[in-house]
Amino acid sequence: MSDALRLDPSLGCRPSDADWHDHDALTLDNGDIDLLSDTDTLSALDSLRKLRARAGAIEARLLARFESLRDDAPGTDDEVAYALRITRHQAADRRSQANQLVHRHPVLLAAMHDGDVEPFPASRVLDLTVHLDDETARQVDERLVGRLAGKNPTEVRRVARRAVHAVDPDGLADRARRARTGRKVELLPGEDTMSRLNAQLPAEAASAAYNSIDAEARRRRRQGDDRTLDQLRADILIHRLLRPGNALSGETNDCANGTTSGLSPAAMVYLHMPIDAALGITDDGCELAGYGQIPGPIARHIMCEPGSIWRKVICDPATGAPRDLGRSRYRPNATIREVIHARDRECAIPGCHRTAQHCHFDHVRSHSTGGDTSVDNGEAACAYHNNLKEEPGWRIEFSPDGTTATIITPTGQRITRRRRPVLKPRATPKPATPKRGAATETNSPPEPSTTESTKPPYTQDTSDASNTATRPAGIPEPRQPDDPPF
Repeated sequence: MSDALRLDPSLGCRPSDADWHDHDALTLDNGDIDLLSDTDTLSALDSLRKLRARAGAIEARLLARFESLRDDAPGTDDEVAYALRITRHQAADRRSQANQLVHRHPVLLAAMHDGDVEPFPASRVLDLTVHLDDETARQVDERLVGRLAGKNPTEVRRVARRAVHAVDPDGLADRARRARTGRKVELLPGEDTMSRLNAQLPAEAASAAYNSIDAEARRRRRQGDDRTLDQLRADILIHRLLRPGNALSGETNDCANGTTSGLSPAAMVYLHMPIDAALGITDDGCELAGYGQIPGPIARHIMCEPGSIWRKVICDPATGAPRDLGRSRYRPNATIREVIHARDRECAIPGCHRTAQHCHFDHVRSHSTGGDTSVDNGEAACAYHNNLKEEPGWRIEFSPDGTTATIITPTGQRITRRRRPVLKPRATPKPATPKRGAATETNSPPEPSTTESTKPPYTQDTSDASNTATRPAGIPEPRQPDDPPF
């Protein structure tokens, strides 16, 4: 442990010593830990538990203090998120819970400060009282005095639930009605090309949906399907959502193969992959919008789905940045947006991961100050951050080449994110020295790349002797009839 991060230890260096204090657990280094007995190890863990609980109480007071200073100004949650290295939505949740603790639950807050209740079990209590009015919540809190120490999260929740029912026995139906207004569906990206689809639903609807899926899964197992019940339930859910009205084939196992063929036309996902990965030459560089890197074989499965639409993206081979799209589908202004979607993949503001397809086109240099509507002067910005950057004290700065975005908060925090290129930049080969006596051409253009995804955006057509002028900057090369669709 670095001395700069080390607290001043007490005279006792082990939990069994008389001079040991809980904060001494933070001073233990590897050498100290290697000398601890089993009893001392458990005592040190208990000290850390108490410290986490107290840290949660102090954090709640700090968050409530910051909110009072900001007076609910726009961007408050963003500033908290940057300081705590969490997302804006997580910051909003923590700030909401901090307000409940400070203003409605002084007993629970004191229990945290004394080391009896950690932040997680405290949040379970707050979930039960969030829909109560302030006075009723305080009555519930008073019933928790002396009843929380030594209990695990499940036991803490049970104590709080009994207190809620005792204080508000007739409010169960009203609380249920209010709780149902919070129904929602969330997509939580996971690891290894998997994600979690969470649905917060009324209990009877969730039970009915699960029982229906489970019954069909068990029926298919009895019919000899070799998939596990968990796999069948997952596959049935996907088919019901994306192929309404179509029966699940017992002869295919698309999800296990990394595919979901035959998706509803309204169910769109965006996949970016270089031409060499599409052709199976390499498995690198494939990215699913809103998720991140995925393996080449799975990307090719998705690309070859029935109904997939391929779109050529012309990239600068030196930087890997998209420069233009094929012109077979969209008007020029829509093409600019599509290039920015392919380039940014997410909201350009640091800390925001909303996919670019769900963001607005935003001018880096505002239109009112002379900024043009172009790829170089455009960025993807979600509606929230598009408005936030106009608030007093907030600024967004971009590097001259547009690859780095820095957000400056009212307190002076600077958070920077560098845009990742769609393709890995490739070194430009040095031109070969012409042999003596060989004819040279000083005005001929460079040979275009044979790979569409890295093809230079502007080339000169030398096949027609009557057309010798270089194509003006800003005018893309026209799509040829025999161009591949990617």
